[in-house]
Amino acid sequence: MKKEYLFIIIFMAPIFNHIIAQNCPAAGITFTTQKQIDNFPINYPECTDIKGNIRIEEANAKNITNLNSLSQITSIEGDLKVSGNAKLSSLKGLNNLISIGGQLGIWGNASLENINDLENLNSINGHLTISSNTSLMSLSGLNNLTFIGGFLRIKENDSLTSLDGLNNMTTIGKDLWVGNNKNIKNLNGLENVNSIKGNLLISLNNSLMNIDGLKNLTIIGGSIKIWENSSLTNLNGLNNVTSIKGYTNIYNNASLANQNELERLSPVSYTHLTLPTNREV
Repeated sequence: MKKEYLFIIIFMAPIFNHIIAQNCPAAGITFTTQKQIDNFPINYPECTDIKGNIRIEEANAKNITNLNSLSQITSIEGDLKVSGNAKLSSLKGLNNLISIGGQLGIWGNASLENINDLENLNSINGHLTISSNTSLMSLSGLNNLTFIGGFLRIKENDSLTSLDGLNNMTTIGKDLWVGNNKNIKNLNGLENVNSIKGNLLISLNNSLMNIDGLKNLTIIGGSIKIWENSSLTNLNGLNNVTSIKGYTNIYNNASLANQNELERLSPVSYTHLTLPTNREV
């Protein structure tokens, strides 16, 4: 009998180990220290698909410096949020991530220079927010994205000069908001977007000279609101918009003389221009 028990234990041990190794944290996982990240492949050696959310946000300043030990993760069924990591300079370690079932939020990472390591990401079913990353110079790494199920917000990234990296995007499921990126000069990178199902919002980009990157946009499911872009001289990028379902409100763009480019909009749309000297909210 003892021999039979021993045989069963020896035979079943690899199966038990495999089952245990497959287990991922059931409710998702939050990383607040570098040690937690480094220990992830030890604690979950065969975990590739996270069922819940992943949040990466350091508890103590400058504690999280890299994400290298997360390279086994290929999908996240919930959200991925990377926020408030002062010394994180890249997303290396997320290079095998293919899909995100919820939203992707990257904000408040002062040293983050690029997001190149998201190059295999091809699906975000929720929102995409990239905000307040003061050193971020490029969106390259998002080249495989064609669709975002929620809104796209690019805000307060002081070193960003264009939206190159979003070049394969065709549809945005809700709003597109490009706001308060003080060095962004154009919307290059959005040339293939033909549909925004929510609102188009462009605001407080003081170096923005044109919006030609929207030249293939035809349909806007919400409203257009463009305000306080002091260097914007024309709206040529909206030449091919044929209809919107909301209104158009354009105000306090100091260098913008007229809105002739909006003449092709659907006649059911309400279009309103406020001259730079008359602010209207």
